[in-house]
Amino acid sequence: MDFGELPLPNSFVALDHQEPVKKYPLEVYYCEHCHLVQIKNLVAPEEIFNEDYKYFSSYSQDLLETSKNLCHKVIDKFHLNQESRVVEIASNDGYLLNFFKEAGLENILGVEPTLSTATKAIEKGIPTEICFFNDDTARRLAETEKADIIIANNVIAHVPDIQGFAKGLHTLIDDEGTVILEFQYVLDLIRERLFDLIYYEHFSYFSLESIGGLLRDNGLSLVHVEKTDSQGGSLRVYAKKTQNVTQVDPSVETILEEEKTYGLNRYQVYEDFARDVEGIKKDALKRLEEMKEDGVVMGAYGASCKGSVFLNYLGLKKDTLHYIIDKNINKQNMLLYGTDIPVYGPDKLKEHPVDRLLILSWNLKDEISGEYPDESFFVMMPYDLERL
Repeated sequence: MDFGELPLPNSFVALDHQEPVKKYPLEVYYCEHCHLVQIKNLVAPEEIFNEDYKYFSSYSQDLLETSKNLCHKVIDKFHLNQESRVVEIASNDGYLLNFFKEAGLENILGVEPTLSTATKAIEKGIPTEICFFNDDTARRLAETEKADIIIANNVIAHVPDIQGFAKGLHTLIDDEGTVILEFQYVLDLIRERLFDLIYYEHFSYFSLESIGGLLRDNGLSLVHVEKTDSQGGSLRVYAKKTQNVTQVDPSVETILEEEKTYGLNRYQVYEDFARDVEGIKKDALKRLEEMKEDGVVMGAYGASCKGSVFLNYLGLKKDTLHYIIDKNINKQNMLLYGTDIPVYGPDKLKEHPVDRLLILSWNLKDEISGEYPDESFFVMMPYDLERL
């Protein structure tokens, strides 16, 4: 699928920005050999995950609650104690490891390449290595201590060298340890036509089959898998060193069978996806134009990556959506890159009210609408496919 050229999604510029927008081609491919879905034109990670990175996990109350639950689940499931070594890759501002710390586990370490978020984690007392994770990083860390648990939520999709990343997991995990990966599930993305989850930060889109193959290539084997609601549908997989696997939970085979039944190994499924996304673009523009003609004044909520993809792919401007509201102070009083739409804090809702607000961070729609009960919200994603 060819999205054309889009700007980097998690980027913001000054309100008076005049320079031409830097865009990159965004094309998505499917491999008939390993069944991985991946963007072809890779942007250097350093250009995306740098000292100006604006996404801070702790701004999402929903994510914090999910992380707290995961922390206690992992402690109970694996009988962790104060000696247990827990490493989180892409630890952001320490949102998850902070719960382990509060639970009394001090032998923790975050690995985070973005200075802006890592600094916040360190301020919270979370030991953090400011670097990208790969096998070289893993070897250096393993010289001090191997990990009993490695958690990597929503990160492996962001890594261009997935072989090096998986090899690093094998290097750093203890022989009896467990690796826990969570990632957006390509089956849900394809089935629900969630095209706004495809952007430059996400190099790869995994099925259970493709992640299983990657791990096997690097000495790890799946032992359990869970579905989660995160990011429109995700998988949380548990893996151990292959030589120490004695039992595999039936959940692994169950989900592999679901993928075969749906046809994730058939190219036609991906062609149908691309066709429908083009149809969504046309229909969404038509709906928004009809609302404008009816005199509806609209804004948006959530200056997220998915919001940026949606707005830039549809070519929406300030004449359709007057502004975007976001609680993240690092994004406020700036323009969402590629659009002329300004981002403001929630106070703007009272200063310059609008008739309706389009929720761009649709995975948080319940949290957002519950926080602002007097506002009229609507969502366009996941799209009503019956309209196509």
